[in-house]
Amino acid sequence: MRLQTRHRRVLQVPSLVMIGVVTVLVACPAAAPAFPNEPEGFEGARFGMSVEQVKKGFPKLELRKSTGKSMPREIVTYGLAQASVLGLQPCEALLEFVTDKFFKVTFVCTKVDGVDATLETTFGAPSSRAANGVFWLGQRGMVSLNPKSKQFAFMDRPLHESVQRELLMQLFSGGEEAAPSTPNAAATPVPKP
Repeated sequence: MRLQTRHRRVLQVPSLVMIGVVTVLVACPAAAPAFPNEPEGFEGARFGMSVEQVKKGFPKLELRKSTGKSMPREIVTYGLAQASVLGLQPCEALLEFVTDKFFKVTFVCTKVDGVDATLETTFGAPSSRAANGVFWLGQRGMVSLNPKSKQFAFMDRPLHESVQRELLMQLFSGGEEAAPSTPNAAATPVPKP
């Protein structure tokens, strides 16, 4: 997908990034009530844990990708093959870390029959439905489902929203660092008497 900014620069934006952006803009009201079984992580891995803490519970975790310095905060993704979640299996679990904090896990299941029903049974009625996703929004946790691919994710809502805001700022600033809002006093010449 291509976006044109007001400065006529064209940006290439991966579709998953746009789904995240739409999630923040459309489906995330400022305050949401908790929903049944609001996720706090995946199995023994709790949101906010470091990579090393999570690896203790999942020794077969494999590094998949890293955004490196292309984003304000590096996002590192680890994969866990042959995972099981909510009775759905086999699934690949993709665990994402930002500034060494676990904040999101995406599940890609081979058998997708019953994914919708399993999520609704576990988490109740969705908070929001849109063409690009189904969302359960809680105070601390969040669940999203792509209705076409049936991929779904559990997220630490405050940290996920923080990452999405930073991504939006970077996208619409053209990836450049914002100029300081006030001049640097040390760089301002002082007139001589």
